[in-house]
Amino acid sequence: MVSGFEALSAPPGKPGVGNLQKEPYKLATLRTSGVSGDLFAS
Repeated sequence: MVSGFEALSAPPGKPGVGNLQKEPYKLATLRTSGVSGDLFAS
């Protein structure tokens, strides 16, 4: 079992359906954590 932070900071892994399906959960975790969108703006 990994923490939410560990899941977010994990390297992307090989391209595929399994990894693609994980991305919406990462995005939802960031949004619910209250992290400002400005933090990632370039």
